[in-house]
Amino acid sequence: MGFIFSLFLAIISFVSPAFAYPQAEFDDCVNSSKENPEMVDVADESINTFCDCALTNIFNENKIDNLWMNVCIRKSFTE
Repeated sequence: MGFIFSLFLAIISFVSPAFAYPQAEFDDCVNSSKENPEMVDVADESINTFCDCALTNIFNENKIDNLWMNVCIRKSFTE
């Protein structure tokens, strides 16, 4: 019984994180952002944070309006 419990704990310890949106959508967002000439000097971390925020709001919250995009922009690109 202890072995089964230990095996179960080992399995759930190595489960990869679940994303609320498809990884392909995140990759497309990052790649599109990097192709934008306005984003040449923007850090990758800021772009990743923006894409995560935007996609989470779109896929989880069904928020597609400009208000939430502005929130994500302020959260990601201002210091």
